[in-house]
Amino acid sequence: MIRLPFVSLAWAKFKRVRHVLILLFLLSLLFLLDLKHEEQEANLSGGDLLGVESVSGFIQGLLDKLPLAANQHSKEGHPEDAETPSENKPVKPKLPPLSNHDKIKASAKAEAVKPLVNPGDHGKYYAFEDMSAAAIDEDEGLPKKKKKPVAIHEFRYPLSQTVTFPLETDAAPAPEYKIQFDFPETSSNKTALTTIRKQFIKDWLTYKKYALGKDDVKPISQTFHNTFNGLGSTLIDSLDTLYLMGLHDEFLEMVALVSKIDFTKKLVADDSSGELRVFEINIRILGSLLSSFELSNEKRLLKKASEIGELLLKSFDTPNHFPNLYWNLKFHQQVEGRMTEIPSHHAALSELGTLSLEFIKLSQLTGDNRYMTVIDLIMKSFIAFDKKYNDGKKGLPGLFPTELNLNGCEAIISADGYEKLKTLPTYNDFSYQKLRNGGSGFNNVHYCMTSKNAGGYGSIAPSLPNALSYSTGGLADSFYEYLLKTYDLFRGKYPFALESDTLPAPSLNALVQLSFSSMKDFMIFRPALPRKNARYTDVLLMNEVTMYNTGRALRKVKKYKMNHLNCFMGGAFAIYGKIFHGPSFVDTGAGVTKGCLEVTNQIGIMPESFVVDACPAEGNCGFDYEKRIDWIKGHTESGYRSTKQLESAIDDEFETAPHKIPFSPLKDRPVKNSKAPEYQWTVGEVADQPLWISEMDALYALRPEIIESVFIMYRTTGDPYWREQGWWLYQKIIQSCLLQLSDESGLVISGIKDVTRIGLNQNTKANRIDLIESFWFSETLKYFYLLFADENKISLDDYVFNTEAHPFKKILI
Repeated sequence: MIRLPFVSLAWAKFKRVRHVLILLFLLSLLFLLDLKHEEQEANLSGGDLLGVESVSGFIQGLLDKLPLAANQHSKEGHPEDAETPSENKPVKPKLPPLSNHDKIKASAKAEAVKPLVNPGDHGKYYAFEDMSAAAIDEDEGLPKKKKKPVAIHEFRYPLSQTVTFPLETDAAPAPEYKIQFDFPETSSNKTALTTIRKQFIKDWLTYKKYALGKDDVKPISQTFHNTFNGLGSTLIDSLDTLYLMGLHDEFLEMVALVSKIDFTKKLVADDSSGELRVFEINIRILGSLLSSFELSNEKRLLKKASEIGELLLKSFDTPNHFPNLYWNLKFHQQVEGRMTEIPSHHAALSELGTLSLEFIKLSQLTGDNRYMTVIDLIMKSFIAFDKKYNDGKKGLPGLFPTELNLNGCEAIISADGYEKLKTLPTYNDFSYQKLRNGGSGFNNVHYCMTSKNAGGYGSIAPSLPNALSYSTGGLADSFYEYLLKTYDLFRGKYPFALESDTLPAPSLNALVQLSFSSMKDFMIFRPALPRKNARYTDVLLMNEVTMYNTGRALRKVKKYKMNHLNCFMGGAFAIYGKIFHGPSFVDTGAGVTKGCLEVTNQIGIMPESFVVDACPAEGNCGFDYEKRIDWIKGHTESGYRSTKQLESAIDDEFETAPHKIPFSPLKDRPVKNSKAPEYQWTVGEVADQPLWISEMDALYALRPEIIESVFIMYRTTGDPYWREQGWWLYQKIIQSCLLQLSDESGLVISGIKDVTRIGLNQNTKANRIDLIESFWFSETLKYFYLLFADENKISLDDYVFNTEAHPFKKILI
């Protein structure tokens, strides 16, 4: 047989690859058989197995069997082809119109408001698709075409039920009230506004130059400090101030940066501790994102609010649904996604009680009712606490101790004075969690966690039941602010009943009134301040109270300690007086505000905290220098300043008070300090404190509480006097806190370590705090600006400020 050359060549090559070709043929047959099998399973009908119609039907059949999020992708370009959701598919609830979200119409009641829960996935919660990461266009900030929600966190201890955010209520309407003064004509001070705005821009540029995207700027060393693990607290905290000051281009530039922040990655980064400080992140970051969204309608901000809100909500994934207020995301990941399930056992009152405004607003704007649910749990727990502890035998009605135990165990005072713990019912496999040993009054103390008690959920208890400390300063301040403002956020129509047998009515209304009445009765005093060169009269300050219970007797002790943080109470009393028609409370607010201004007048800047003497309830009020000198004479030794120097200084600088006021001298004795005026004495290594102050923390960290109250006093009374005091205060702060640097940076703002040395070495770095915290931008300068702006700008009748000065629109229900 003769073969042509090319045929021989082809046959030779075929023999080499025939095994491969046979294998490919067999695989093709297997594929076709499998395809046929899948077609039968998918109930495809008609057409040739390899026909286009059948193959496309087969592919669609497979897509129909995929999870919702994946399946939706093939249809998003053709919404008209989308199938009606079945009973097993979550249905997207629509948000109310964003342009009118402050008033939800009754017609919206048909819209779903519960968190989306897949019936087959118990405990998995879903975010609204408009707020999910996949649904927001990063460049435009606009919702993409519809996508199904995706799971965002599986709770190990899911809430048994969620409350429904109210669209309307059948509750009896609260009495009408108006907070803001009816200004016949609105006005603004353009000179003041321009000056304050320029100061903000200068400080903002310092932050942008040295710390953009970081938490805080260090203006002297010209670097940054990540106070909150680099989440960008100043960047985010300043957003609504940028917007309100009309810096809209800068605002949009910052929104673009914020939209790219991955909060989770920031927390688990190598240079991060992983800790999420719930209180601070809530008021600074979540609060600003929500407020800035409501002001600007920038949807990218609501998306980021949902992301940080989800991280905050994880702190409540505990057996009794009370939060671990310092939970750690790194540890969370190391234990295979499980939370650190121990609720805080030494929680500050302010940390637990300063979540309501932000969580309620987040529920309103997204429809995710989990946030409202945990707030309702907290509010009911405070009512139960008041019923149990504030019966007049253990505590003060309507007031709460500064430290709380949230983990569900109750401390019992034994006869020997030590604290022991009573075990409450435990939750599943959890019984005891040993958290600490030793310490004053603690011997081998064990704490347990519980999910349920007689009230249905865990309860709060005092951390130290034998010494209940009450204050409106640090650890407690914003709790009372939020108690009042949560009531005002709903315009006096808080939608849920709060059970209690001790209150006049089971409502937030009653608790607010009880709290503010008790504060006025037990925590206000007339301070013994110098009368010479006084700028303000009729001044008041706030004191602390401790209830000691040894098991045998109850003793109430007052300490006349005032914190800078207390100064917000001036405005709080004024708002309370306007809501509940109590003019005397407005007067009390004015007195507290003037007290803070007078301390500023006497020292130069109000310090972080100080202790003074109290005046009698009635009669003349002033500091008794003779009494203080008598004490000093009895403690003058070699090396200390001489009695003659002290007497000479008193005679030259002050007039002697006509009566004697008792005081509590310090353990520290007055020592000579050549740099300080002779009428001051040194305590410790920092404070050169005036004789009328017996204790002092002398720093000033650019805090906003005094101007906050001045702003509120002006808006509630309409008296131009308060604008005058605000301008005087602004000049005091700027003159005292500006520091001249040697380089081209010029003047920078910074805090002060010792306010009593302002006139001595204020232009040296040694007396400066090298840090500008975010509240300088978000609170201090914002309140100064709004004081001189048109009075209708952020009216107190339409907005509620959170404790970081972020305004939220009030809710109509």
